[in-house]
Formats: sequence, structure tokens, C-alpha cells
Amino acid sequence: MTVLLIIIFFLLMLMGIPISLVLGMITVIYFFTVGNTALLDSTPMQLFSNLENYGLLAIPLFMLAGELMNGGGITSRLVRFARVLLGHVRGGLAYVAILSNMFLASILGSANAQAAMMSKTLVPEMEKEV
Repeated sequence: MTVLLIIIFFLLMLMGIPISLVLGMITVIYFFTVGNTALLDSTPMQLFSNLENYGLLAIPLFMLAGELMNGGGITSRLVRFARVLLGHVRGGLAYVAILSNMFLASILGSANAQAAMMSKTLVPEMEKEV
């Protein structure tokens, strides 16, 4: 039976169905073939219990902070300041990117959130320079 589920999995993937839907379909097929439909009763509880993880709340809040900083012009001012400090050096735009990322990471406290946020500001600047 496991082999059949693996074959169905790969067939659905080859059909171009997104992986999240394929995994969901294979799970439901498994629940019904095994005959243990009690697992279907506990699945929503498991899904919604993960919403109580307050660590995940930081993700949309960092996105909000990034949008507020971009909207307020803080990130573009940091890039301009870094350009004044290191823009004259050969390959200065790379140094400007590193320095402005360093400044913003110290403000936010999260390097991952800051990297995602600064890419929105720095990529157009880098494309203009090329």
C-alpha cells in the first residue's frame, strides 16, 4: 500500500499539481485507505494549535516594520549615508550594501528580516548602477 501511495504521489507531481496540495491529497488518501478516520478528527486541532505559537507572530510584525521603514524613507536614508561613507571606493556599491545592511540589522535586531527588507531597496539601486 505504501508503494501505491508513493506512485500516486509522483503521478500527481508529474501532473503539475502544487506540492502542498499533493501532500494534502496523499494524506487524506492514506487516512481513508488505512480506515483510521479518527485521524481526520484530530487534524484541524493540530493545525490550529500551531497558531498559538507566539514566535510566529514576529514574522508579520517584521514585515510591517519593513514597510513602515521603506514608506518613511529610513532605508533610503541609510543607503545614502552609507554611500557618502563608502561610495567613493572602487566597488563601493557592494560596501554600501553591506554597511547599510549592518546599520539596519542593528536597528531591527534580526538579520533575516532585515535582509528581506533591504533587498526591496538595494536591488533597484544596484540595477541602476550597472
